[in-house]
Amino acid sequence: MNYYRSWEMKPLAHTVTAVAPTPPIRLRVVNATDQDVTGVELGDPLFLKVELADESVYGIFGSDLVAKGSSGTETVLLIDENGCPVEPSVVQALDRLPGSKSLMAPFQAFKFASDAAVQFQMTVSYCLDTCPPAECDVPRSTHTKSFGRRKRRRRSTSQFTDLLPGDVISDVTMESPMFLVTNLKPTLDKEQPSRWEHQLHSKDHSEGHIHVKAHSQGLCVSLTTLYIIGAIIGAVQVVIVCVCASLFFCRTEHDIRTKTGTSTKSWPSVSSRRKLVCSHS
Repeated sequence: MNYYRSWEMKPLAHTVTAVAPTPPIRLRVVNATDQDVTGVELGDPLFLKVELADESVYGIFGSDLVAKGSSGTETVLLIDENGCPVEPSVVQALDRLPGSKSLMAPFQAFKFASDAAVQFQMTVSYCLDTCPPAECDVPRSTHTKSFGRRKRRRRSTSQFTDLLPGDVISDVTMESPMFLVTNLKPTLDKEQPSRWEHQLHSKDHSEGHIHVKAHSQGLCVSLTTLYIIGAIIGAVQVVIVCVCASLFFCRTEHDIRTKTGTSTKSWPSVSSRRKLVCSHS
């Protein structure tokens, strides 16, 4: 699966003799209507945007994308130093927006196991004219292009006459606004760890846990599981019926024996007892 559009290097028509000041950039987390988010639900579709003015003489690419919690102790690496996605099922590679120099990566809202707040940190590099994309080998997909590889030479600003298209001019570390992720719908946290719960490691080897919403409608049970549950319930019912029947028959037999013993016992008649009393007098 190819996430990204084709890219072509635009040749410069003249020799560069000076370097313009780098323009400001913005790192945003937005929804489908391009609105900045502050609170979302687990699994909501979102977009990470790196915005640059289109009239700029520079291009940009992103690398070292890290998600972190509010305390900063929980971190997870999502895009590596080459600009390639570490786990594309969480955050996909950066793509250049059509007709623009800005970049965007789609993702689904996730959260850390012990922290509902999420913030992104990314290294953004300025390239002369346009940045070449990285060639990424993403598992379970075809060859992927992402705007992130430092293939071109990095130049100092003193080498004005030796700059080529795609050369990296400078880097800047950006942070997005923090947003909260709430878990208001039923989720599957551990049923499919490879898809729904990812345990990744950042560069400092600190471990983070990401929870991604699996379904919004309860828990799915297979037909085999239903058969097993039905068989267990049926067996329990049979045992209960057998126990009740056994108790009933035992009680009936006891009542019959009691009545039989009472009817066969011999007692003296009233007249006989009177006679006995009189004989003593």
